[in-house]
Amino acid sequence: MDIIQHAHPAVVHFPIALLSAAFGCKIYTYIKKNQFVSDMALYLLIAGTLGMIAGWLTGDFSAESFKSNPVFSEVIEKHEFAAQISFWLAIAASVLAVAHRMTKNDYPLMPVVSDFLLAVCFVSLINTGYSGGKLVYQYSISVQQLRDVPVTNAPSEITNTKQNQK
Repeated sequence: MDIIQHAHPAVVHFPIALLSAAFGCKIYTYIKKNQFVSDMALYLLIAGTLGMIAGWLTGDFSAESFKSNPVFSEVIEKHEFAAQISFWLAIAASVLAVAHRMTKNDYPLMPVVSDFLLAVCFVSLINTGYSGGKLVYQYSISVQQLRDVPVTNAPSEITNTKQNQK
């Protein structure tokens, strides 16, 4: 098993956290007008969007080894579709937010549309995470292949438990 296939679960949580924090900061800026938090939301949005590229690449690579199994393929397709929607919404929200910042507030509707896209992206991320969690917890994707990996340098109670399971 190639290490890159196990990278997706590790990599994908960073953009989810960054985009969720960006959404939270945006909500806060609507409640209290705070320029620092607004700036932080923009940087979190950009970082989360860039992080989604790594998540998408590792996920696409990882999915290829499971798509041949018809049991997994339908759930993987739903997960990929939700991830693509989230990705393009994050890109659109980022582009509009940066464009608004660069045009020095010439277009007052631009941040509202960007914030709306970020809100829809957040909902889409929840859907993507749900289908990803279903792949891991219901179908044991990624975890399934780790079961056969020999345990090395582990405490004796772990190795004894693993041997007792056989």
